[in-house]
Amino acid sequence: FPVTISTKDVNDCHGTRVKDTCMFIHNSNWPTIINVGDSHMNIYVPAFLKYSKELGYNYVHLTHPGCMLFENYIFLDNGKRYKYCDHVYNRERLELISSLKNPIVIYGGRLSKYLNDFSAFDNKRGGIERAYTEYRIISSKEGQKINIADEIVLTLKKLEKVASKIFIVYPN
Repeated sequence: FPVTISTKDVNDCHGTRVKDTCMFIHNSNWPTIINVGDSHMNIYVPAFLKYSKELGYNYVHLTHPGCMLFENYIFLDNGKRYKYCDHVYNRERLELISSLKNPIVIYGGRLSKYLNDFSAFDNKRGGIERAYTEYRIISSKEGQKINIADEIVLTLKKLEKVASKIFIVYPN
């Protein structure tokens, strides 16, 4: 994987393919923070960018809309595979994370959505999203629905082998 200072606008970093990941490598001797998860993790980008360099960290941006990092995750929309969030993409994310020396992983997203079978959000104040009844997650191994809680644990165990620290963030 390339290790470069990204010249992209950070707004272009969210949802890129792994080969186009924004990597802000300020000093190859500095530890690297990796922000990985769905769009809910994107809100932290300005702070990561500002403070990573000031505090002596590199920063890698691996967020994607509606795409948590689950190794065996295939997201179906009306029975069709969502090609930008599947086991291949997530394995590429894991491979990139594994290629970095002792990264600090910030793992998160709207876990409640995945753990509650894609229940729709309604904050009773006008913040309503459409129901996700047509979406489902299947295993890349067996083609059947997977247990998300088990998949989270398996993914975190894989990250634990390569990361110096893992922080879990789960905003609602």
